[in-house]
Amino acid sequence: MKIGLLLYPNCMPAGLFAFADLVESANKRFDRNFFELFWVATDLQPVQCSHGNILTAQSRLGDDELDALLVPGLWSDDDITTIIERHQALIAAIGRLEPNTALWSYCTGVSLIAATGRLSGYKATITWWMAESVQQLFPTVDWQLSRTCVFDDHFYTASGANGYLPICLEIIERELGEQIMREITKFMVLPRPERGYLPFQSVDLVYLDDKLMRRVYLWVENTPARSLVNTNLAQYLNMSERSVARKVKEAIGQSCAKFMEQIKLNQASEQLILTSRSAQQVSDDLGYIDDTTFRRAFKRVTGFTPGQYRQKFKH
Repeated sequence: MKIGLLLYPNCMPAGLFAFADLVESANKRFDRNFFELFWVATDLQPVQCSHGNILTAQSRLGDDELDALLVPGLWSDDDITTIIERHQALIAAIGRLEPNTALWSYCTGVSLIAATGRLSGYKATITWWMAESVQQLFPTVDWQLSRTCVFDDHFYTASGANGYLPICLEIIERELGEQIMREITKFMVLPRPERGYLPFQSVDLVYLDDKLMRRVYLWVENTPARSLVNTNLAQYLNMSERSVARKVKEAIGQSCAKFMEQIKLNQASEQLILTSRSAQQVSDDLGYIDDTTFRRAFKRVTGFTPGQYRQKFKH
């Protein structure tokens, strides 16, 4: 599988190096070069990445036939419109890639993929501070902004500067199987993103190396809170409710209902500390029956009202 690692001005290359380390460890575990990596850019001139780091690509974007292109985020204080204007040549080059080339991106880099028009009609997510802007600029994209990562056909997107990690794990699992993905997770001692508050410390997609629990997690993120009942989850997994309850309990040591509630309230907590949305807007966005139901559940699990939580933990 040929994967291009994209370099462009002000991009953050740390995620590209980490991604390269992970797929190389997968190659060694698989005992063959299943993944081939190519550092690419619009030209072969040295690229000044974030913090003054200078890197040079091996080939021009479009010269090699790639199965996928990984687009990292960039370090910038500019608004999204200015970012897109400054990278028109890069956006055009990405847009000229073969239609069957998978496009993977995370953090602010997702805006460059969206600007090509290729995300139109597909689900995607992006880092929190661009949420309102991308909804206005790219209304034909099915933005799933309460989700940390979205895998839709051959478009993989994730929020945050460490968004390369869930993308990479998904690729390794898809191509080489769950067992190798779990071995890589343990062998590389992958970082656990820090959580701001104890009730949500165990609720993180990166932390889950059990395939079934990852499926549960992604389903809960994409399902309105009012529909989070064991019957619906069991139907989605094509399993009996008893089997689902038992497997969740064995994997994480808590009931299915509690696990689903924590995932959904974790989504709410992140919106509260990372955006200016009101509690009512957060409740509506995540599909709670009403604002009162959301506030009661949040207070019961965290010990804080949404307003108190925002005041205490807001970045």
